[in-house]
Amino acid sequence: MNINTPIIERESTLADLIEALAGNERLSKTRRRDLICAVNTAARLANRRPEEIAANARELRERLARIHPTLANMTAKRLANVKSDLAAALKHVPAQAKVRHERGGGCVGRVAFEPA
Repeated sequence: MNINTPIIERESTLADLIEALAGNERLSKTRRRDLICAVNTAARLANRRPEEIAANARELRERLARIHPTLANMTAKRLANVKSDLAAALKHVPAQAKVRHERGGGCVGRVAFEPA
């Protein structure tokens, strides 16, 4: 990788959070699964892919507050559990993702993630 390649910082997304959770060995396998499931469910409820949603607790809380359990085809208890697990998962979000773009052939370049 060329040292002169620009580094672009961006806000972490739910996809970054899923990656961080998947690699977190301090969490039990079951807890990792539950937290990742909550993150994916929140993205599904927002009708977006995890990489399209910022891992921002305030914004996610506002989005989920507008969702009625019946319209989401789940019980109120399940939605409450999703919100609770999502809040717990957000404690593991990378502060900011740094992305280094390299020019490749054509208009597609490689993207390498660096620790924040």
